[in-house]
Amino acid sequence: MKNERRLFLNKRFFIALTFALVSVFFLNQREYINFYQSYYPNMQSVYKSYLIPLESAQVRYEVEIKAYKDKLQNSSEDEKEEIKEIISDLEKKEEKYKDLSGLVKPLSLNLKQVQDRDFIDKQFFVIDQYIEENFIEDIKSKGRDGYEEGFALYSELDWANRVQKRIWDQSHEDNIPYGEITASEAVSYLLDGSIKHYYIIAIGLILFLNYDIWSKEFSDNEGKMILTLAYKRKKVFASRFIVRLLFTLLALLLPILILFVYMSIRYRPGFGGTVSVSALLGQWKLSNGPLIASLENLDFLAVNKIVPIWKANLLILILFSMWSVLIFSLLSLLDLFFENGIVTILTGLVLVFVTVAAKKLSIFNIGTYPMQYNLLYGLEREGLYNYKALSHTYEAYLLVTIIGSIILYLLGSLVLRKKRV
Repeated sequence: MKNERRLFLNKRFFIALTFALVSVFFLNQREYINFYQSYYPNMQSVYKSYLIPLESAQVRYEVEIKAYKDKLQNSSEDEKEEIKEIISDLEKKEEKYKDLSGLVKPLSLNLKQVQDRDFIDKQFFVIDQYIEENFIEDIKSKGRDGYEEGFALYSELDWANRVQKRIWDQSHEDNIPYGEITASEAVSYLLDGSIKHYYIIAIGLILFLNYDIWSKEFSDNEGKMILTLAYKRKKVFASRFIVRLLFTLLALLLPILILFVYMSIRYRPGFGGTVSVSALLGQWKLSNGPLIASLENLDFLAVNKIVPIWKANLLILILFSMWSVLIFSLLSLLDLFFENGIVTILTGLVLVFVTVAAKKLSIFNIGTYPMQYNLLYGLEREGLYNYKALSHTYEAYLLVTIIGSIILYLLGSLVLRKKRV
Protein backbone atom coordinates (compact mmCIF):
# COMPACT_ATOMS: atom_id res chain seq x y z
CA MET A 1 0.00 0.00 0.00
CA LYS A 2 2.89 2.38 0.68
CA ASN A 3 4.03 1.93 -2.91
CA GLU A 4 0.50 2.60 -4.18
CA ARG A 5 0.28 5.82 -2.15
CA ARG A 6 3.62 6.97 -3.56
CA LEU A 7 2.53 6.21 -7.13
CA PHE A 8 -0.83 7.93 -6.77
CA LEU A 9 0.30 11.07 -4.92
CA ASN A 10 1.78 12.64 -8.04
CA LYS A 11 1.26 15.79 -10.07
CA ARG A 12 -1.98 14.43 -11.56
CA PHE A 13 -3.58 14.06 -8.11
CA PHE A 14 -2.73 17.61 -7.03
CA ILE A 15 -3.99 19.01 -10.34
CA ALA A 16 -7.28 17.16 -9.79
CA LEU A 17 -7.53 18.37 -6.18
CA THR A 18 -6.83 21.96 -7.20
CA PHE A 19 -9.40 21.81 -10.00
CA ALA A 20 -12.02 20.35 -7.63
CA LEU A 21 -11.35 23.08 -5.08
CA VAL A 22 -11.62 25.88 -7.65
CA SER A 23 -14.78 24.30 -9.09
CA VAL A 24 -16.45 24.05 -5.67
CA PHE A 25 -15.81 27.70 -4.83
CA PHE A 26 -16.81 28.86 -8.31
CA LEU A 27 -20.09 26.93 -8.21
CA ASN A 28 -20.78 28.13 -4.68
CA GLN A 29 -20.33 31.75 -5.72
CA ARG A 30 -22.34 31.45 -8.91
CA GLU A 31 -25.18 29.16 -7.87
CA TYR A 32 -25.59 29.96 -4.20
CA ILE A 33 -24.12 33.26 -2.99
CA ASN A 34 -25.08 35.25 -6.10
CA PHE A 35 -28.59 33.79 -5.92
CA TYR A 36 -29.15 34.86 -2.32
CA GLN A 37 -27.52 38.25 -2.77
CA SER A 38 -30.16 38.91 -5.42
CA TYR A 39 -32.84 37.01 -3.48
CA TYR A 40 -34.93 39.97 -2.36
CA PRO A 41 -34.83 41.88 -5.66
CA ASN A 42 -35.83 38.65 -7.44
CA MET A 43 -38.53 37.85 -4.92
CA GLN A 44 -40.17 41.20 -5.54
CA SER A 45 -41.05 40.06 -9.07
CA VAL A 46 -42.18 36.69 -7.66
CA TYR A 47 -44.50 38.44 -5.23
CA LYS A 48 -45.89 40.50 -8.08
CA SER A 49 -46.52 37.31 -10.05
CA TYR A 50 -48.62 36.01 -7.14
CA LEU A 51 -51.10 38.77 -7.89
CA ILE A 52 -51.74 37.73 -11.51
CA PRO A 53 -54.00 34.69 -10.90
CA LEU A 54 -55.66 36.42 -7.95
CA GLU A 55 -56.57 39.48 -10.01
CA SER A 56 -57.58 37.28 -12.96
CA ALA A 57 -60.01 35.43 -10.68
CA GLN A 58 -61.50 38.74 -9.54
CA VAL A 59 -62.04 39.85 -13.13
CA ARG A 60 -63.66 36.51 -13.97
CA TYR A 61 -66.05 36.77 -11.04
CA GLU A 62 -66.89 40.39 -11.93
CA VAL A 63 -67.83 39.28 -15.45
CA GLU A 64 -69.92 36.40 -14.11
CA ILE A 65 -71.69 38.64 -11.58
CA LYS A 66 -72.51 41.20 -14.26
CA ALA A 67 -73.85 38.48 -16.55
CA TYR A 68 -76.12 37.11 -13.82
CA LYS A 69 -77.31 40.61 -12.88
CA ASP A 70 -78.27 41.20 -16.52
CA LYS A 71 -80.04 37.84 -16.55
CA LEU A 72 -81.84 38.77 -13.33
CA GLN A 73 -83.71 41.62 -15.00
CA ASN A 74 -85.35 39.29 -17.51
CA SER A 75 -86.08 36.37 -15.19
CA SER A 76 -89.26 35.12 -13.64
CA GLU A 77 -89.87 35.44 -9.91
CA ASP A 78 -88.97 31.80 -9.31
CA GLU A 79 -85.69 32.16 -11.19
CA LYS A 80 -84.77 35.42 -9.44
CA GLU A 81 -84.31 33.80 -6.03
CA GLU A 82 -81.97 31.19 -7.47
CA ILE A 83 -80.00 33.78 -9.44
CA LYS A 84 -79.69 36.01 -6.38
CA GLU A 85 -78.17 33.12 -4.44
CA ILE A 86 -75.68 32.51 -7.26
CA ILE A 87 -74.77 36.23 -7.33
CA SER A 88 -74.34 36.28 -3.56
CA ASP A 89 -72.05 33.25 -3.70
CA LEU A 90 -69.97 34.78 -6.51
CA GLU A 91 -69.67 38.08 -4.63
CA LYS A 92 -68.36 36.25 -1.56
CA LYS A 93 -65.73 34.49 -3.69
CA GLU A 94 -64.78 37.75 -5.38
CA GLU A 95 -64.43 39.40 -1.99
CA LYS A 96 -62.09 36.61 -0.79
CA TYR A 97 -59.80 37.20 -3.77
CA LYS A 98 -59.85 40.96 -3.19
CA ASP A 99 -58.88 40.42 0.43
CA LEU A 100 -56.05 38.01 -0.46
CA SER A 101 -54.77 40.38 -3.18
CA GLY A 102 -54.78 43.15 -0.60
CA LEU A 103 -52.61 41.04 1.69
CA VAL A 104 -50.15 40.12 -1.08
CA LYS A 105 -49.78 43.61 -2.59
CA PRO A 106 -47.67 45.04 0.28
CA LEU A 107 -44.97 42.44 -0.51
CA SER A 108 -44.48 43.87 -3.99
CA LEU A 109 -44.93 47.59 -3.38
CA ASN A 110 -41.30 48.66 -3.28
CA LEU A 111 -37.85 47.10 -3.03
CA LYS A 112 -36.96 48.78 0.24
CA GLN A 113 -39.98 47.30 1.97
CA VAL A 114 -39.48 43.80 0.52
CA GLN A 115 -35.94 43.70 1.96
CA ASP A 116 -37.39 43.81 5.49
CA ARG A 117 -37.38 40.15 6.57
CA ASP A 118 -39.52 40.77 9.65
CA PHE A 119 -42.12 42.46 7.49
CA ILE A 120 -42.13 39.55 5.02
CA ASP A 121 -42.47 36.94 7.78
CA LYS A 122 -45.30 38.78 9.50
CA GLN A 123 -47.13 39.40 6.22
CA PHE A 124 -46.87 35.77 5.15
CA PHE A 125 -48.17 34.72 8.56
CA VAL A 126 -51.31 36.79 7.93
CA ILE A 127 -51.56 35.56 4.31
CA ASP A 128 -51.23 31.89 5.27
CA GLN A 129 -53.80 32.21 8.03
CA TYR A 130 -56.23 33.71 5.52
CA ILE A 131 -55.49 30.94 2.99
CA GLU A 132 -56.06 28.26 5.62
CA GLU A 133 -59.37 29.78 6.70
CA ASN A 134 -60.73 30.54 3.23
CA PHE A 135 -59.05 28.49 0.51
CA ILE A 136 -57.62 25.13 1.60
CA GLU A 137 -60.95 23.31 1.55
CA ASP A 138 -61.62 24.80 -1.89
CA ILE A 139 -58.26 23.49 -3.14
CA LYS A 140 -59.08 19.98 -1.97
CA SER A 141 -62.51 20.06 -3.60
CA LYS A 142 -61.45 21.69 -6.88
CA GLY A 143 -58.31 19.65 -7.55
CA ARG A 144 -56.29 20.83 -10.54
CA ASP A 145 -58.71 23.67 -11.25
CA GLY A 146 -57.48 25.22 -8.03
CA TYR A 147 -54.08 25.90 -9.59
CA GLU A 148 -55.60 28.06 -12.28
CA GLU A 149 -57.16 30.27 -9.65
CA GLY A 150 -53.90 30.76 -7.77
CA PHE A 151 -54.96 29.03 -4.58
CA ALA A 152 -52.27 29.06 -1.88
CA LEU A 153 -50.14 31.34 -4.08
CA TYR A 154 -49.62 28.88 -6.92
CA SER A 155 -49.01 25.70 -4.95
CA GLU A 156 -50.58 24.18 -1.86
CA LEU A 157 -47.17 22.63 -1.18
CA ASP A 158 -45.69 26.15 -0.95
CA TRP A 159 -48.32 26.99 1.65
CA ALA A 160 -47.62 23.79 3.59
CA ASN A 161 -43.85 24.44 3.47
CA ARG A 162 -44.28 27.91 4.95
CA VAL A 163 -46.63 26.69 7.68
CA GLN A 164 -44.39 23.75 8.62
CA LYS A 165 -41.32 26.00 8.68
CA ARG A 166 -43.17 28.38 11.00
CA ILE A 167 -44.17 25.52 13.30
CA TRP A 168 -40.55 24.33 13.41
CA ASP A 169 -39.18 27.81 14.11
CA GLN A 170 -41.53 28.26 17.05
CA SER A 171 -40.10 25.17 18.76
CA HIS A 172 -36.43 25.61 17.85
CA GLU A 173 -34.36 28.58 18.96
CA ASP A 174 -31.57 27.93 16.44
CA ASN A 175 -33.71 28.36 13.31
CA ILE A 176 -32.23 30.15 10.30
CA PRO A 177 -34.38 32.69 8.41
CA TYR A 178 -34.87 32.03 4.70
CA GLY A 179 -32.44 34.10 2.66
CA GLU A 180 -29.64 33.78 5.24
CA ILE A 181 -26.36 32.54 3.70
CA THR A 182 -24.97 29.55 5.63
CA ALA A 183 -22.29 26.89 5.19
CA SER A 184 -24.81 24.06 5.57
CA GLU A 185 -27.01 25.37 2.79
CA ALA A 186 -23.96 25.93 0.57
CA VAL A 187 -23.18 22.20 0.80
CA SER A 188 -26.82 21.37 0.14
CA TYR A 189 -26.89 23.53 -2.99
CA LEU A 190 -23.72 21.87 -4.27
CA LEU A 191 -24.76 18.24 -3.78
CA ASP A 192 -28.55 17.93 -3.72
CA GLY A 193 -28.54 17.55 -7.51
CA SER A 194 -30.88 20.44 -8.32
CA ILE A 195 -27.81 21.59 -10.25
CA LYS A 196 -25.70 18.68 -11.53
CA HIS A 197 -22.47 20.55 -12.13
CA TYR A 198 -20.41 19.03 -9.34
CA TYR A 199 -21.56 15.52 -10.20
CA ILE A 200 -20.38 16.04 -13.77
CA ILE A 201 -17.08 17.40 -12.44
CA ALA A 202 -16.87 14.37 -10.11
CA ILE A 203 -17.14 11.95 -13.04
CA GLY A 204 -14.45 13.92 -14.84
CA LEU A 205 -12.14 13.84 -11.80
CA ILE A 206 -12.64 10.11 -11.23
CA LEU A 207 -11.90 9.54 -14.90
CA PHE A 208 -8.86 11.86 -14.92
CA LEU A 209 -7.35 10.14 -11.89
CA ASN A 210 -8.09 6.54 -12.87
CA TYR A 211 -8.54 6.16 -16.63
CA ASP A 212 -5.29 4.18 -16.78
CA ILE A 213 -5.35 2.65 -13.30
CA TRP A 214 -4.38 -0.74 -14.82
CA SER A 215 -3.91 -0.25 -18.54
CA LYS A 216 -0.78 1.91 -18.13
CA GLU A 217 1.12 -0.96 -16.49
CA PHE A 218 -0.06 -3.53 -19.04
CA SER A 219 0.83 -1.28 -21.98
CA ASP A 220 4.35 -0.88 -20.52
CA ASN A 221 4.59 -4.60 -19.72
CA GLU A 222 4.75 -3.69 -16.02
CA GLY A 223 1.41 -5.42 -15.68
CA LYS A 224 3.09 -8.76 -16.39
CA MET A 225 5.55 -8.02 -13.59
CA ILE A 226 2.62 -7.43 -11.25
CA LEU A 227 1.23 -10.83 -12.21
CA THR A 228 4.54 -12.52 -11.34
CA LEU A 229 4.89 -10.96 -7.87
CA ALA A 230 4.98 -13.25 -4.87
CA TYR A 231 1.79 -11.67 -3.52
CA LYS A 232 -1.65 -13.08 -4.05
CA ARG A 233 -3.34 -11.34 -6.96
CA LYS A 234 -6.41 -10.76 -4.81
CA LYS A 235 -4.24 -8.81 -2.37
CA VAL A 236 -2.58 -6.84 -5.17
CA PHE A 237 -5.97 -5.86 -6.56
CA ALA A 238 -7.34 -4.91 -3.13
CA SER A 239 -4.27 -2.82 -2.34
CA ARG A 240 -4.47 -0.77 -5.53
CA PHE A 241 -8.27 -0.51 -5.50
CA ILE A 242 -8.54 0.68 -1.90
CA VAL A 243 -5.68 3.20 -2.06
CA ARG A 244 -6.83 4.68 -5.36
CA LEU A 245 -10.42 4.83 -4.17
CA LEU A 246 -9.55 6.56 -0.88
CA PHE A 247 -7.47 9.22 -2.59
CA THR A 248 -10.12 9.71 -5.26
CA LEU A 249 -12.73 10.30 -2.55
CA LEU A 250 -10.29 12.65 -0.84
CA ALA A 251 -10.02 14.71 -4.03
CA LEU A 252 -13.84 14.88 -4.22
CA LEU A 253 -14.73 15.45 -0.55
CA LEU A 254 -11.86 17.56 0.80
CA PRO A 255 -12.87 20.62 -1.30
CA ILE A 256 -16.41 20.33 0.14
CA LEU A 257 -15.01 20.29 3.68
CA ILE A 258 -12.79 23.30 2.93
CA LEU A 259 -15.81 25.13 1.49
CA PHE A 260 -17.84 24.36 4.62
CA VAL A 261 -15.09 25.66 6.93
CA TYR A 262 -14.65 28.81 4.84
CA MET A 263 -18.40 29.50 4.68
CA SER A 264 -18.73 28.88 8.44
CA ILE A 265 -16.06 31.52 9.13
CA ARG A 266 -17.25 33.96 6.47
CA TYR A 267 -20.98 33.62 7.21
CA ARG A 268 -22.29 31.04 9.71
CA PRO A 269 -22.43 27.21 9.93
CA GLY A 270 -26.22 27.05 9.80
CA PHE A 271 -26.74 23.73 11.58
CA GLY A 272 -30.09 25.05 12.74
CA GLY A 273 -31.31 25.42 9.17
CA THR A 274 -34.13 23.27 7.86
CA VAL A 275 -35.15 21.49 4.70
CA SER A 276 -38.73 20.69 3.78
CA VAL A 277 -38.88 17.11 2.55
CA SER A 278 -41.39 14.38 2.00
CA ALA A 279 -40.80 10.65 2.18
CA LEU A 280 -37.49 11.11 3.95
CA LEU A 281 -36.22 7.56 4.44
CA GLY A 282 -39.66 6.30 3.53
CA GLN A 283 -41.52 8.14 6.29
CA TRP A 284 -44.28 8.95 3.84
CA LYS A 285 -45.11 8.20 0.23
CA LEU A 286 -48.19 8.08 -1.95
CA SER A 287 -49.45 4.58 -2.58
CA ASN A 288 -49.15 3.34 -6.16
CA GLY A 289 -47.61 6.66 -7.22
CA PRO A 290 -50.76 8.72 -7.91
CA LEU A 291 -50.36 12.34 -8.93
CA ILE A 292 -50.58 14.88 -6.18
CA ALA A 293 -52.79 16.90 -8.51
CA SER A 294 -55.63 14.55 -7.57
CA LEU A 295 -56.05 16.29 -4.26
CA GLU A 296 -58.93 14.36 -2.77
CA ASN A 297 -58.46 13.53 0.92
CA LEU A 298 -54.88 14.82 0.91
CA ASP A 299 -53.59 16.68 3.96
CA PHE A 300 -50.80 18.97 2.75
CA LEU A 301 -49.32 19.41 6.21
CA ALA A 302 -49.12 15.62 6.60
CA VAL A 303 -47.32 15.39 3.24
CA ASN A 304 -44.51 17.76 4.14
CA LYS A 305 -41.75 17.07 6.62
CA ILE A 306 -39.33 19.59 8.09
CA VAL A 307 -35.94 18.13 9.03
CA PRO A 308 -32.62 19.66 10.15
CA ILE A 309 -30.41 20.57 7.22
CA TRP A 310 -27.48 18.67 8.78
CA LYS A 311 -29.50 15.46 8.51
CA ALA A 312 -30.44 16.12 4.88
CA ASN A 313 -26.80 16.94 4.06
CA LEU A 314 -25.62 13.76 5.74
CA LEU A 315 -27.96 11.69 3.57
CA ILE A 316 -26.82 13.57 0.48
CA LEU A 317 -23.12 13.09 1.28
CA ILE A 318 -23.56 9.37 1.93
CA LEU A 319 -25.26 8.76 -1.41
CA PHE A 320 -22.84 11.05 -3.26
CA SER A 321 -19.89 9.12 -1.81
CA MET A 322 -21.36 5.71 -2.63
CA TRP A 323 -22.29 6.89 -6.14
CA SER A 324 -18.66 7.99 -6.60
CA VAL A 325 -17.47 4.56 -5.39
CA LEU A 326 -19.77 2.90 -7.94
CA ILE A 327 -18.44 5.05 -10.79
CA PHE A 328 -14.84 4.37 -9.70
CA SER A 329 -15.48 0.61 -9.47
CA LEU A 330 -17.00 0.53 -12.96
CA LEU A 331 -14.16 2.46 -14.59
CA SER A 332 -11.56 0.38 -12.74
CA LEU A 333 -13.12 -2.88 -13.95
CA LEU A 334 -13.33 -1.70 -17.57
CA ASP A 335 -9.74 -0.48 -17.59
CA LEU A 336 -8.52 -3.79 -16.18
CA PHE A 337 -10.64 -5.92 -18.50
CA PHE A 338 -9.87 -4.12 -21.78
CA GLU A 339 -6.38 -2.89 -20.80
CA ASN A 340 -7.19 0.21 -22.82
CA GLY A 341 -7.58 3.69 -21.35
CA ILE A 342 -9.54 4.87 -24.40
CA VAL A 343 -12.41 2.49 -23.57
CA THR A 344 -12.43 3.84 -19.99
CA ILE A 345 -12.48 7.43 -21.21
CA LEU A 346 -15.34 6.76 -23.63
CA THR A 347 -17.32 5.11 -20.83
CA GLY A 348 -16.74 8.15 -18.62
CA LEU A 349 -17.96 10.46 -21.38
CA VAL A 350 -21.10 8.34 -21.78
CA LEU A 351 -21.73 8.66 -18.03
CA VAL A 352 -21.34 12.43 -18.29
CA PHE A 353 -23.82 12.55 -21.18
CA VAL A 354 -26.35 10.37 -19.34
CA THR A 355 -26.04 12.48 -16.20
CA VAL A 356 -26.55 15.73 -18.12
CA ALA A 357 -29.46 14.35 -20.16
CA ALA A 358 -31.26 12.67 -17.24
CA LYS A 359 -34.71 14.11 -16.64
CA LYS A 360 -36.31 11.43 -14.49
CA LEU A 361 -34.95 9.31 -11.69
CA SER A 362 -34.51 5.64 -12.45
CA ILE A 363 -33.03 3.08 -10.10
CA PHE A 364 -31.71 1.26 -13.21
CA ASN A 365 -29.75 4.29 -14.48
CA ILE A 366 -26.82 5.46 -12.34
CA GLY A 367 -26.64 8.65 -14.40
CA THR A 368 -29.87 9.79 -12.72
CA TYR A 369 -28.70 9.21 -9.13
CA PRO A 370 -27.38 12.78 -8.76
CA MET A 371 -31.01 14.00 -8.72
CA GLN A 372 -31.00 13.66 -4.94
CA TYR A 373 -33.47 16.49 -4.33
CA ASN A 374 -36.14 14.22 -5.83
CA LEU A 375 -35.10 11.38 -3.53
CA LEU A 376 -35.31 13.63 -0.48
CA TYR A 377 -38.74 14.91 -1.46
CA GLY A 378 -39.91 11.45 -2.51
CA LEU A 379 -41.62 13.15 -5.46
CA GLU A 380 -40.84 13.72 -9.11
CA ARG A 381 -42.25 16.49 -11.24
CA GLU A 382 -44.27 15.32 -14.25
CA GLY A 383 -45.57 18.70 -15.38
CA LEU A 384 -46.75 22.05 -14.08
CA TYR A 385 -47.68 21.36 -10.44
CA ASN A 386 -47.93 17.66 -11.26
CA TYR A 387 -45.90 15.43 -8.99
CA LYS A 388 -45.62 11.69 -8.89
CA ALA A 389 -44.48 9.64 -5.91
CA LEU A 390 -41.21 7.81 -6.59
CA SER A 391 -41.35 4.06 -6.98
CA HIS A 392 -38.22 3.54 -4.86
CA THR A 393 -37.02 5.23 -1.69
CA TYR A 394 -33.67 6.75 -0.79
CA GLU A 395 -32.58 3.50 0.87
CA ALA A 396 -33.20 1.54 -2.32
CA TYR A 397 -30.94 3.81 -4.38
CA LEU A 398 -28.25 3.67 -1.68
CA LEU A 399 -28.48 -0.13 -1.59
CA VAL A 400 -27.95 -0.31 -5.36
CA THR A 401 -24.73 1.72 -5.09
CA ILE A 402 -23.43 -0.50 -2.28
CA ILE A 403 -24.31 -3.83 -3.91
CA GLY A 404 -23.19 -2.60 -7.35
CA SER A 405 -19.81 -1.48 -5.99
CA ILE A 406 -19.25 -4.82 -4.24
CA ILE A 407 -20.12 -6.78 -7.40
CA LEU A 408 -17.83 -4.64 -9.57
CA TYR A 409 -15.01 -4.99 -7.04
CA LEU A 410 -15.36 -8.78 -6.98
CA LEU A 411 -15.46 -8.90 -10.78
CA GLY A 412 -12.31 -6.80 -10.97
CA SER A 413 -10.54 -9.06 -8.51
CA LEU A 414 -11.64 -12.10 -10.54
CA VAL A 415 -10.41 -10.58 -13.82
CA LEU A 416 -6.95 -9.93 -12.34
CA ARG A 417 -6.73 -13.44 -10.91
CA LYS A 418 -7.60 -14.92 -14.31
CA LYS A 419 -5.05 -12.82 -16.21
CA ARG A 420 -2.34 -14.83 -17.89
CA VAL A 421 1.33 -13.86 -17.75
